[in-house]
Amino acid sequence: MTRLLIALSLFSLISVPAWAEDFRNAKFGMSPQDVQATEEDADWRIPERDVLAFDTELAGNDVSAGYIFVDERFVRGTYFVTEVYQNENDYLTDFEYLDRLLTKKYGKPKKSKTNWKDDRWKGSPAYYGHALQQGDFSRFTEWKTKTAQITHFIYAEDYEIIHRIDYVSLEMPDVEEQE
Repeated sequence: MTRLLIALSLFSLISVPAWAEDFRNAKFGMSPQDVQATEEDADWRIPERDVLAFDTELAGNDVSAGYIFVDERFVRGTYFVTEVYQNENDYLTDFEYLDRLLTKKYGKPKKSKTNWKDDRWKGSPAYYGHALQQGDFSRFTEWKTKTAQITHFIYAEDYEIIHRIDYVSLEMPDVEEQE
């Protein structure tokens, strides 16, 4: 009996692909009402036009999870990491940690790039966080599944560090751009 239960458990893990859900428990193309039903414990913020969002946790990090809709269809999911640190290098530590988890889940990235706008800190890893906050340094990693392009970013705008993960539908990306 124990062997049968183990075999059934393994079969269920193997038979459900990593992309069974496109973002959290939702599938691209769902209506806002259907997406809300997948997040039973969510404390939804007041919805904006075509956006649903709530605060949650991702791998020990405080995040804001957002769902973006075009023509009442879910086309993009986004995590904004909302952790705040005194030491800017801690943002990069979080980025690297989440990057490893995403790689473990989705495999080798399709793309991974570090951009230097001003490379005066390039040889000094202790100052990468400072360069990040100044807007001189950014990173991104990208994966693709059968249904989504997943992009993990860290960059700064107006001295504010932005760390996010986007899940974009491969079937409907042009629809979002039209809006």
